[in-house]
Amino acid sequence: MMPGEPTAKDAAAHERSAWIAAAAILGLAATLKGWRTPNLWAATQAQLDYGLGFVKRGLFGEVLSLLGLHIERYTDFGYLSWILLAATLGLLAQYVRTSGAFRAWDNGSLVALFASSFGLTYLAHLAGYLDIVLLCLALLALLVPHAGLARLAVLLAAVIGVCVHESYLFLFFPVTLLPALLPALDEERPSAALLMLGGLVLAVGLCVLFVAFDRSLSPAELALLQGEIAARTDFPLRADFFEVLGRSATDNLRIMAGIMREGHWWRDHLVAGVTMLPTCALFLWASLGALRRHYGGWRRRVATTAALAASLSPLLLQVFGWDIYRWYALTVVTSFLTMVAAGRHCLPQGEASMLGPRLRVLAIVLIGLNMASGEGLMDEQRVAAFPFKSLLSLVQDIRAHEGRLPIPQN
Repeated sequence: MMPGEPTAKDAAAHERSAWIAAAAILGLAATLKGWRTPNLWAATQAQLDYGLGFVKRGLFGEVLSLLGLHIERYTDFGYLSWILLAATLGLLAQYVRTSGAFRAWDNGSLVALFASSFGLTYLAHLAGYLDIVLLCLALLALLVPHAGLARLAVLLAAVIGVCVHESYLFLFFPVTLLPALLPALDEERPSAALLMLGGLVLAVGLCVLFVAFDRSLSPAELALLQGEIAARTDFPLRADFFEVLGRSATDNLRIMAGIMREGHWWRDHLVAGVTMLPTCALFLWASLGALRRHYGGWRRRVATTAALAASLSPLLLQVFGWDIYRWYALTVVTSFLTMVAAGRHCLPQGEASMLGPRLRVLAIVLIGLNMASGEGLMDEQRVAAFPFKSLLSLVQDIRAHEGRLPIPQN
């Protein structure tokens, strides 16, 4: 080697820097594609609190009420939603940075793939929804470094998350449990640690049963609740939200059974799957590859099953709710978090999992397809494509109304 000639380590560092820059640019573009003001469903749901007694999904509104935040004003709620979204994306970036994901996964190409994904676009589109709060709780649990405290953080995040919205059980609990499970499988006699994790799962399951299967509100109670909220908000409420609040899990299953018989439901599944499942599949392939290298025998089977559950569990919500693209998009998020957790535990410091030429080409192709994706946003909204003229119009509208956000019509 000639003096001054770049080494393989230098070349890898330069490539990693390039992928970090690409991830930042792609992530900004993907986020701006889905950026929006919160819709009225999200604004209505956030008004729930415990003012008229315990009600599921009321914890978020109760905490904000105790903090003195006036989310009954749509502008205040909108800005708070954007702050929570920005904070959650910041926690996500911090988790990726501290996990060494840029080094571990092909010098950052898979991180750039996630940054370009329609899953991230949809996450930005969910501003105002409780999904953002749930992801924030999950990331806070994942960022706890101490193993013993991490298990407590997983439990606390799950209990709080379920009280915010019972969907936490399927959306993010499995992916927070995975980093606690993998070290247990490394132990020579892991039975005690696995038993402890089993108790943790049981405790969270009981919490879900208490919250999700609490009695449904009667029509009179719903009318009282709706009237109380309408009296203090400066925006029109979504009346159909209160109809959903009065349904049980069994009612949702019955409704979904009817929807599943309709052809358009399966057609939307095909479109959503083509848009987002290839990215999920590449993340899952990477996760399982790392686990196969690290574990053998029954430990490998347990780790593989846990990784599959952590990656794909949001899809189980397809049988309870009809936001098809939403569950696929959140599966992109969980499959990415699963890959990061698997690499963090299974790839020693300094070791990298290289995709190989063919899979790297596939990742680059998927980045291009992700940036071109734009189907399935809520409220029949269209993707805000570069140069994001609709967002510039929103900024001008806010300035013209002295900082107030325009109240949506949906």
